[in-house]
Amino acid sequence: MRNVGQDSVAFIVILSPDYAKSRWCLDELAKLCDLRASLGRPILPIFYEVDPWHFRKQSPFEKGFEEHTKRFGEEEIERWRGAMNLIRHISGYVYRSLFHRKFSLSTSPTTFLPELIGDMETEVISKPHRLKFDVFLSFRGEDTRHTITERVYDALHRKEKVRVFRDDEGMQRGDEINPSLVAAMEDSAASVVVLSPRYADSHWCLDELATLCDLRASLKRPMIPIFYEVDPSHVRKQNDHFAKDFEAHAKV
Repeated sequence: MRNVGQDSVAFIVILSPDYAKSRWCLDELAKLCDLRASLGRPILPIFYEVDPWHFRKQSPFEKGFEEHTKRFGEEEIERWRGAMNLIRHISGYVYRSLFHRKFSLSTSPTTFLPELIGDMETEVISKPHRLKFDVFLSFRGEDTRHTITERVYDALHRKEKVRVFRDDEGMQRGDEINPSLVAAMEDSAASVVVLSPRYADSHWCLDELATLCDLRASLKRPMIPIFYEVDPSHVRKQNDHFAKDFEAHAKV
């Protein structure tokens, strides 16, 4: 598992009510925390049916740890507790089944993103070539330019001094992504993609997203999606209005 972790640019940990009952899960979490400290790899926790506050007190997980103390040594138990303690300081997602099974940020994107981008930048700084931008911001202007995109840009660039590339002209310049925009993507340490209701009806946005995915695969550049007024399952399955948009593109 350690070799796989070293080949990953970031980690997603799904923290469920019975997570601490599994010795394997705790050991895996401890190893991921070690890699976060030694290699600067970011961790994104997803709190599934658990309150993030419980990780501060660890009270709901005490039964799991009590069982582990009967089988494992004190050093190993403390290592696992340390990992659980570390994860509580990291902003993440909260999954609430009572809210139509949708994801919501435990903190707003304007609070959550600077911390995660800061973690990602640790690895980039150590590289011989210093990239020009920390973040490439992809969005559908008509949907989000003056709402969530503006707030994310303000939180990252103006407040946290993160170097953000934001393309403000987009499709108005034509149907093809010009070389300067591709160069900006290649010179960005990570990308933030704001997926809004009309994102997929833009040929420009889809082409931009495909290029970012190629860079993610070839250069291991992290990508952070923000689902703005859309259900993540609709994006994953490409149904609802996303299906209609692709049907329209197929006719062109």
